[in-house]
This record gives sequence, structure tokens and C-alpha cells, in this order.
Amino acid sequence: LMYDISVFMALKIQNYFGKKLKESEIGYLTLHLMGAIERMKLTSNSYRVVVISPIGESMNGYIRKQILDIREIQIEVCSILSMFDLEQIDQYDPDLLISMVPLDASISYPVYVCEGLFTARDKKAIIRKLKETKKEDIDKFFDHDLYFYKQSFHEKEEVIRFLCTKLEDKGYIDKKYVDLVLKREEIAPTAYGGMIAVPHPIEKKAIENKIAVCVLKDAIFWNEQKVPIVFLFSLNKQKDVLFDHLFEQLVSLIDDSQKVKKLCKAE
Repeated sequence: LMYDISVFMALKIQNYFGKKLKESEIGYLTLHLMGAIERMKLTSNSYRVVVISPIGESMNGYIRKQILDIREIQIEVCSILSMFDLEQIDQYDPDLLISMVPLDASISYPVYVCEGLFTARDKKAIIRKLKETKKEDIDKFFDHDLYFYKQSFHEKEEVIRFLCTKLEDKGYIDKKYVDLVLKREEIAPTAYGGMIAVPHPIEKKAIENKIAVCVLKDAIFWNEQKVPIVFLFSLNKQKDVLFDHLFEQLVSLIDDSQKVKKLCKAE
């Protein structure tokens, strides 16, 4: 995400000054953005929790500190409420309710009840519970007839045009969408290593969020990277939280050469 923001900035710089940035210079912008995000302590993967505590204000600071001390994932404590304030939960829309006592009321949010005064076991259980809330179904982004196996192409533009044609035939994009994808490629290639390319548009102008997959018979050079698998993203302007999860899975795939090899053989 930070790299794509840097690409967008590079395009603006290019248009204003008439100077095209090198890929290494775009990477330098990315490092600055990542540093800024880290300093601001913002992340798209943070989890929102509300704590239900009957203990009183004197112990709430301790509970908040224990939650924020969890390092494996980033957690935002939206509020610590008493048993008499349950009607306020909706305004925070939390990923998880952490309660120090059993809740009798009908709650529409996932709930974890601590075994004691926030033990190490509680922390592990909360991490597991929060991760479960993000495991949403990503099947809707894929169609069986948008998966193409053992295709023969020689250039990356051929693959992009082929997949865009298939997406257009299904009504997920219009005929101008391919130009947005090619424009994005002109600025910096979307092959990020690990034998996978993820072409996508410079602007989100698709009709529907979808992903076309192409497994090549013979790997092609995507600029300087050798690529046998291509995921072409059809993206619309509406934010879809599932896409964050999908990108996480793609990063995991890219980092695992054995998974990539298995995917190359998947019909």
C-alpha cells in the first residue's frame, strides 16, 4: 500500500516537473511514508476492542495497560464501560468485547470473558479471538471462469490485455480499464519478487471487485522479475475490508516458494 501511494506521488511529481522518478527513488519515498506511519502508530490491521469492567476506575488503567502491552497484534482500546453502559457499545463498533464478568445481555459482538484479572492465558485467548474475527471469506473475489491455466504469452502487456478482456466480458470493468492498469505499470512494475505479479489500476474505476488469475505455461520477464503467475485486480472505489486480508495472504504466498510452486501446478 505504501509503495502504491509512493507511485501515485511519483506520477504527480512527474506531471508537475516533467521528471520521471527511478524505481529506487520511488522506494525511497516509500521508506519515508513507512517511517511516518510507524511514528503515527497507524495501521490498517489494528483491532478495536471495548472492555466491560465492574472493577472501577482505579483498576481500569491496569487493564488498559495489559491490553496495550500485547505486542503480537495492534489493539485500540476504544472505551472501558461499566455494566450499566452496555447500550453505548454500538457507537464504537468493536471487533471484540473483553469482559471481566459474564454478560447476561444479548450481545451482537464477539465476546471474550477473562478468566481472572487479565492473565497470560487471557492475552493468548484474546489474540486468537481477534484473529478469528478477521478470517472472512475471500472466495467472492474469484470466479472459476477467471482462472486461466497454462497460458502462453511473451510480454506482460499481452497478459494484462488478455485478463482485462476476460474481466470486461464478465461486466466487471469497462474497456478503458486496461489503460489504467498499463498506466500504473509505466510508473513502476507490479512484480514484487517471489514469481508473482499483481497488476492493478492507477485509479479504482472498476464496476466490481474481482481478481483474474493467469498461470503461465512458461514464465515471462515482468521487467527484471521472472513471473509465472499473475493476479490482475479489478478494483472499484468502494473500500472493501476483505481486500486487506487478501493482500496479507498474497504477501504470505510470495514469501513461500513452496506454495508458489504448488500454485504453478494447480489446474
